[in-house]
Amino acid sequence: MKYTRKKCLKLWAEIIKERDKVCVVCGSEYHLNSHHLVDRKYWPFGEGLLLCAGCHSFSFLSAHRNGVWFSEWLKENRPKLFLKIKNYSYKKTKPPSYISVYEKLLKEKS
Repeated sequence: MKYTRKKCLKLWAEIIKERDKVCVVCGSEYHLNSHHLVDRKYWPFGEGLLLCAGCHSFSFLSAHRNGVWFSEWLKENRPKLFLKIKNYSYKKTKPPSYISVYEKLLKEKS
């Protein structure tokens, strides 16, 4: 099961990198990370952004170190995505079947 989950996460990250190409916050092309906007245990696919290492977790104004700032950035720059994430309910969502998720991601990548 872990192997399948790991494969899903890797494929998802590749899809986000191919889609966004650069850090969506600062435009950097270096040290890029696919950032989950919903806990990985429950994430609905596509709910992620490409961030450089600084905007992801290293600088003061980063998604992990300053959640308030990142939430405001998301609200201003990606309002539809912000509302979707804000209204997301963990209680209604079951963890995914990674085999079916992997197949869905493969189709999405094609």
